[in-house]
Amino acid sequence: MENVKVIDIQEVIVALWRKKLMIATITSLFIVLSVCIALILPNIYQSKALLAPNSEDSSRGLAGMSGQLGGIAALAGVNLGSGPTDKVSLALEVLKSRDFLFNYFKDKDLAKDIIAAKGWERSTNSLIYDEIIFDVKTNSWVREVSAPYKPKPSFQELYDYFIENNILINRDEETGFVTIAVNHYSPYIAKEIVTDLISRLNKVIQLQELEEAEKTIQFLESELETTNVAEMRSMFYQLIEQQYRTVMLTKVKVDYVLKIIDSPIITERKHKPSRGVIVVVGALLGFFLSCILVLFLTFRNRF
Repeated sequence: MENVKVIDIQEVIVALWRKKLMIATITSLFIVLSVCIALILPNIYQSKALLAPNSEDSSRGLAGMSGQLGGIAALAGVNLGSGPTDKVSLALEVLKSRDFLFNYFKDKDLAKDIIAAKGWERSTNSLIYDEIIFDVKTNSWVREVSAPYKPKPSFQELYDYFIENNILINRDEETGFVTIAVNHYSPYIAKEIVTDLISRLNKVIQLQELEEAEKTIQFLESELETTNVAEMRSMFYQLIEQQYRTVMLTKVKVDYVLKIIDSPIITERKHKPSRGVIVVVGALLGFFLSCILVLFLTFRNRF
């Protein structure tokens, strides 16, 4: 410790000034490298939709009856529901579920557009595919992977990639508004995916509740035939009437759970990368690393 000499700020400034040409050279190299990286990176476009819970949800009527009919409904095995907020939570979980996205990927055959694409040609509105992954001429997967993966991505691999890289789901807890966004090289595909997911999601939840209501009606009608108690029969009739109302409203509504406030569009501006930020970060990184290198070479004998 006695041999260690203190380095003052004046010595540091002098050392840096003497090696200013080295610092400028290294910084310039980093700037050139960052510019090359910024230019190589393809544009990513984002299409997003702003959604609101459908406040005219048919479950509001059920929630209003829950105080009067809750006991008899529970005995009959009927779930009166808790309102549109719960349906929105359910819908968002369904949207992120494997079953939902597996079926969507299967119907749309999106594997090559999601995993194999590496860019988009604006003039022809066509995707550019990575030839190491997908051979366009033979329309076949040629990527080399190790087990358990296969050249053609499985739905599980496609799901993991899509969740991590393409889709963004956000819900504002204060307003209840939901934002669904999709990132992709092609703004057209990004917009198409958002539109399809919203439409399919509303339809899936709609069919699920329609099926549940119809099964409930069958159950209540069968129970109605087995009792002669006037009060029980009256309550069963009310429950059946409410379920028929649910079926009717469910069938006629399009935006069953989430209605679109701001529709997805084919955006003209890229979402990322921020090329200016990349160049600035590269320049700063080069400057600081070159300064550290100069100081190390200058004062290494002091320690």
